[in-house]
Amino acid sequence: MTIESRCNCSYHFAFWPLLVVLLCFLQNNGSAQSIKFRGTLTDSLGSPIVFANVVVTKIDSQDSPGFTLTNYQGFFELDLESNSKYIFTFLHVNYLRLVVSIDAKTNRMTQKFILKEVVKNLGEVTVIYEIPIQVKTDSIIYNVTDFTNGTERKLKEALMKLPGVEVNRNGKVKLMGKIVNEVLIEGNTFFNGTTKLAVENIPADAIDKIEFIDNYNKVKFLRGLENTDKLVMNLKLKEDKKKLLFGDIEALGGVESRYKFKPTLFYYDPSFSINLLGDINNVGDKALSIDDYIGFQNPGQFLVNAEGFIKSINDLNDYFFERNHEFYEEKFGALNIQSSSAKTDLNSFAMISDSRTELRSANDNSFFKGGDLVLSERRFDDRVVNTVFGLGKINIDHIPSKSKFVNSNTTFRGSVTEEYSNIQTNSVNTSQSILHSQNLGNFTIQQFFKYDHNISKKNTFGITSLISLSNRTPENSWISGNNIFPIELEESNSSEVTQVIDFEDVNYSLGLKDYIILNRYSHIALGAGIKGASNILNSQTSQRLSIDRINNLDDKGFGNDIKNSLTDYFLSFEYKFKKDKLTLAPGMQWHYYTWNTDQRMNSLRRKLFFVNPTLNGKFDIGKTEELTFDYSLDNTFPYTGSLAVGRILRNFNQVYLGNPQLHSILSHQFKLTYNKYNLIRGKGINIDLNHSERPKNIVNNIDLTGINIDLTQIIITFPSRQTNLSFEYTKKFSHFNTATTLGFQSQSGRQVINEREENNSSRSLSGSFNI
Repeated sequence: MTIESRCNCSYHFAFWPLLVVLLCFLQNNGSAQSIKFRGTLTDSLGSPIVFANVVVTKIDSQDSPGFTLTNYQGFFELDLESNSKYIFTFLHVNYLRLVVSIDAKTNRMTQKFILKEVVKNLGEVTVIYEIPIQVKTDSIIYNVTDFTNGTERKLKEALMKLPGVEVNRNGKVKLMGKIVNEVLIEGNTFFNGTTKLAVENIPADAIDKIEFIDNYNKVKFLRGLENTDKLVMNLKLKEDKKKLLFGDIEALGGVESRYKFKPTLFYYDPSFSINLLGDINNVGDKALSIDDYIGFQNPGQFLVNAEGFIKSINDLNDYFFERNHEFYEEKFGALNIQSSSAKTDLNSFAMISDSRTELRSANDNSFFKGGDLVLSERRFDDRVVNTVFGLGKINIDHIPSKSKFVNSNTTFRGSVTEEYSNIQTNSVNTSQSILHSQNLGNFTIQQFFKYDHNISKKNTFGITSLISLSNRTPENSWISGNNIFPIELEESNSSEVTQVIDFEDVNYSLGLKDYIILNRYSHIALGAGIKGASNILNSQTSQRLSIDRINNLDDKGFGNDIKNSLTDYFLSFEYKFKKDKLTLAPGMQWHYYTWNTDQRMNSLRRKLFFVNPTLNGKFDIGKTEELTFDYSLDNTFPYTGSLAVGRILRNFNQVYLGNPQLHSILSHQFKLTYNKYNLIRGKGINIDLNHSERPKNIVNNIDLTGINIDLTQIIITFPSRQTNLSFEYTKKFSHFNTATTLGFQSQSGRQVINEREENNSSRSLSGSFNI
């Protein structure tokens, strides 16, 4: 096969005015000559002072103060305007404040400064100036007013001015390259901790300090024991905002009847708060991101079977993943109620979305055999998707004593999707039109419970349990003037095929864990428990010949009635220790599975035993530089639909047949992450490497006949590999920020096409530069 790649490049005239504006901007910013001012900060004995705050104010100027920190050598660097006078203020909690006047000259300047230690016996002390940034072992605290000027409306605008903090267009917040997992207000979760709702709605003038806490755990006696690797952002409010009512209304209008109406209302009190959010628009804005949605499901909780929750995102593919739409409108509403007392915190929320998406696509498909082109097809697809989905959660945290913690979390989710498509397919001597409709309903409820008890200084015990129930019912109908379906149908003026599938899933788990502290730098964790899943799949396929005549296709290889159950009895062991800057946590898990599948005179009973090693490591190169490593050997079981012996129609031209002989697949998972951020120079580096490898693999076995596809899955003893490498470099300048990203993806494996094994590999390189 020969692949020809062509690139047609053209320039639009509107690019040139943009370039001129950018050059003028850079020229104006560079018109005032700047100098590099470098300095070192030491104590009276000449030892460097690390992470001291350096605040620089230009005399007779309304500009916001400049800011930086000293590094491990006590060094700092700033860009100053030449022939200008500045006031330098040096602050550190262990030293007396130093204020110095500097006259910037036209050449490079280097100067040394000495701070005097605070006398320990001072008696009563009055704090004159708050330190802009406090750097601690696992946290950084920003004094927001030192970096803002009062013109910021929302939290997002204030965050973008903090050194080391990034906010992208999807509402994700990063601290020194690491993603923030949850947002708190005064220690309590805001909504479900989602960053998008927080940064786009909370007013900036209500925030006094922002605290970023790494390796966060709400249960104090579990900190350092559970491997959370969780970064949270805790918002501390101003004293006059501790009890307040605030909100705003955003209303927009435009051409072609475009509109956006977004009301928000917040009432906050330390013991009670209520939040109301709305978003009604037809400009393509979606109220939730895929990260928010996954976060609402709490997939990271111990022993929670996240797989079922993540798979259900397929019910909302067009909502989350489809951006290239012709038209999109949404009505969104959310309510959050929180209450806190000395021992109990309640956090509940409910949200609902009603959206309509119009999409149009055109695809050219080429079918090859032995390197020769066999068939070309052009396919057009016009779709309308109407989706209503709702989410809700009730979370209760109860702390009866300092040594006990109880958590109850109830989550529910429901969605209804209606989709209508008009498909046109054109190939040699063939031109067909197909009308496709789908009705999809889905409902899931999950109950999670957790109890932790700090028995002694050396021993902590925990119990977790989960039960999850879900039901999913997709109903599809295809109508065509001719029989183009790759199945046997009775002759009729119009071919209409209907398929109804019913999925019922039950997941449960019960786990025990005991942490035994050996010494200050090491502990072991022993675990035992049971996890189980029971899945039922029923499908019926039929051809409608007339109003009262139905041709049942279940007798022709279609139709399924399958029950699949899996039980996992497990034991786990982990040893975690710290040596200087290195933390390692090797572990081992022992699994004993019982796996039963019953369907159509085909029953299988299997018992399996696996030993899965794990390794987690972290090397703290510095307070703002770290290297982390994760390895695990995972065991993945095929989904129930992959085992079905009855055929399933996946599209008008695609029939799927399951394979009951499929078994579990082992996969090696590697992850390496490097983060470094220089608060002094305002630059950061983030490198992520993810690699997975499977010695055996479940692959597609495809039989092509024209544009029709018969598909099943088989296991081959040929390894498959997937590698993702990403690099990000960020740099903050005085008037703008830059971000350079590079990404490399590679995957390789095999699939079988018309009884012939084919290598299936792809490599891609992507990059971007933002200013």
